[in-house]
Amino acid sequence: MNKCRLCHEEKKLEESHIVPKFLGKWLRKNSATGYLRSNEAPNMRRQDLFKIHLLCKACEDLISDDESYFANTIFHPYMNRPEASYHFAYDERLIRFCAGLSWRVLVYLTEHLNDEDNIEIQKYKLKLENFLLKKIPNLDQYEQHIIPLELNSQSPLNIKHSNVNSYFFRSVDIDLLDLKDERIIYIKIPNFIIIANINYKYISKMRASRVALKKGIIAPKNYYLPIEMYNYLDDRLTFIKENINDEISDVQTQKILEDIKKDPDRLMKSDTLKAIKADHYSSLSKPSK
Repeated sequence: MNKCRLCHEEKKLEESHIVPKFLGKWLRKNSATGYLRSNEAPNMRRQDLFKIHLLCKACEDLISDDESYFANTIFHPYMNRPEASYHFAYDERLIRFCAGLSWRVLVYLTEHLNDEDNIEIQKYKLKLENFLLKKIPNLDQYEQHIIPLELNSQSPLNIKHSNVNSYFFRSVDIDLLDLKDERIIYIKIPNFIIIANINYKYISKMRASRVALKKGIIAPKNYYLPIEMYNYLDDRLTFIKENINDEISDVQTQKILEDIKKDPDRLMKSDTLKAIKADHYSSLSKPSK
């Protein structure tokens, strides 16, 4: 028996996914090989996203309900839409999904990877715990934001990097960003960026992406990212290209090729290939020097 990290009761703990399980299943189903590889361990192929013993069954079920709502109402309809336009209405379960995800990510990053004890982080965790347990009705300054990403969309990052689409469309990434002693939680899932505010003073500029407490719409808008976020993504994309992609061993490269040879049709139908083509198209579209 251990103490559940959410309700703090002594109970048997479930294996909890930090990032929802359905995202790993979607990535694997639509991949060229049927396996997952993380940015942190590119030479290890996996069949699931990372999970740890974190929550009791009751709390796991509570969060899973919100994940199912996001999957069925936003994620899958967005990914399967027949045309570029989109307009998805949501209710209070979306902010619960974002809050549950950002809380789990922060607990994992600060308590399991790093032993970080910061008063602002502790206040954030407590606020979200009470919100998820339905003890309080709102999150006040701890806003949750969601930004849809488009395959083939153009941004300043495309001009500099040849892996933007692969990163945005085919990866999962999490981080706690320190922006000059102001902090936000960064979560990148396929085709969405989720940002949770801890104490970033310019968060009001991101109003277009703010998740409403009761109901709202996810549709094309003039989404705003702080310049610090662009700088972070610039560094992150460079790191992935130079320090991760180039680290895949010859043995693992051969395994990838063997998987593709076994089922070439899977490659041709995969989202992996779509992302690679989008990156190639973006590189061809760059202005010549």
